[in-house]
Amino acid sequence: MSNLSLDTVEVLGMSLGVGCNYFRDFFEDNESLMRLNYYPRCQKPDLALGTGPHNDPISIAIFHEDYVGGPQVLVDGQWYCITLNPDAFVVNIGDTFMDKVVKPPEVLVNQENPRKYPDFTWPRLLEFTQLHYRVHNGTLDAFTGWLQEKNN
Repeated sequence: MSNLSLDTVEVLGMSLGVGCNYFRDFFEDNESLMRLNYYPRCQKPDLALGTGPHNDPISIAIFHEDYVGGPQVLVDGQWYCITLNPDAFVVNIGDTFMDKVVKPPEVLVNQENPRKYPDFTWPRLLEFTQLHYRVHNGTLDAFTGWLQEKNN
């Protein structure tokens, strides 16, 4: 899983035009948290609730889907189910990177593409989401305001 994760962030770096080693170097010596979940087919889906809408305050999550399904993405106010493919992985880009200062690659920031968020670290975002705010679509904007207040 570690190798798959490093390969995935290499592709992410290439797709953003910052090179394959940009994110690999960022993550290569970090510790990881891996969680394995198994969800059997629900016998009474009309009585079941999922986790509800949320953002993932992580770097990346890698899912191997099976016949159960479940993950959805919100795009322009519309929820879409992830198409199941048991021969592939689904990669979710989370809100942050662990234990490092989170900031955009400098080559991606210019007058046409200005920064949207200040630099921050995972512990600060975790403090905010655990003590003050449930993670959802407005989290980064609310976190930015909170962070700016704390820094003043």
